[in-house]
Amino acid sequence: MLVTDKIDPRKVAEMEKGILSEYIIYFASVGDLAALKRLKFSDINLNINDYDKRTPLHLAATNGNFEVVEYFIE
Repeated sequence: MLVTDKIDPRKVAEMEKGILSEYIIYFASVGDLAALKRLKFSDINLNINDYDKRTPLHLAATNGNFEVVEYFIE
């Protein structure tokens, strides 16, 4: 087996995707519509879920962030 110091870009992309999904879910749960709009404007897919299969829409609705809910429904 060959051991190198090279970083596998596929693993970095997976980590970044996981971190980004946590931010999206957090922004939806606290009602930060401006942050969600910035991500959407950057062509980021907001239709993700967490480890429990909860979506940003679910968490926004659960926490009473109805502006965010309307944004996701539109």
